[in-house]
Amino acid sequence: MGTSELADFFEQNFSKKTYTELSANQNKSLIQSSKCEAYDFDEITEYIFPQNKPSSADAILLDKNRICFIEFKSGFHRKMSRTNFDRAQCRCEKIDAICDDYANLMKRHLQNIESELKSNLFQKTAESRWTLEYHLLPEAYKNKAYPDLQIFYIIVTDKVKEDPIDAMGQIMDDLANIHNEDNFYEKMEQSVKHLYCESRYRKKAFYDKVEVYSVQDFETFFLN
Repeated sequence: MGTSELADFFEQNFSKKTYTELSANQNKSLIQSSKCEAYDFDEITEYIFPQNKPSSADAILLDKNRICFIEFKSGFHRKMSRTNFDRAQCRCEKIDAICDDYANLMKRHLQNIESELKSNLFQKTAESRWTLEYHLLPEAYKNKAYPDLQIFYIIVTDKVKEDPIDAMGQIMDDLANIHNEDNFYEKMEQSVKHLYCESRYRKKAFYDKVEVYSVQDFETFFLN
């Protein structure tokens, strides 16, 4: 049986969209010129909840006994961030020196931006799973017992979209099997896994697997 009933439900009620459309935010897409398609999970969630819509992943992809949520997250790639903060950029022309108050304020502001992005991401991860389990699957399978499905959550970020130095560092870490405490992907992946893949009793919680990809890696592994 697998995901066939769910696929039929989607086909009857929704149309697929390209990843270019699904990854669009403020008229800018993370995935450029892709003809590969998936279903719009924001649209599906709005169908189930016409009012008071919960947070939702951008896309949902079905594959035999596997359901993959996909979230395209921009905002992590910035010229200045918490990890590459440069106090020299906080120089005040009037005193011809670095303004400590402004530097501290700017650093806190950057930390708040990153915390808000992660908080929003964690909320989407939890509420997407809740919508699937308690609303979407019962609607698609009606009174049937649905099969044991693997549920994945894939996060695609813009972290290294235009940053070859960070990208090369990630590649070298992977090749050397290094667990770098400054590695953005590793930290993000571990934090989401801790929240949603492993319960306190070491049993499966919300997801079977959570993976974090750069745009380049997602295009390589999923679109080629």
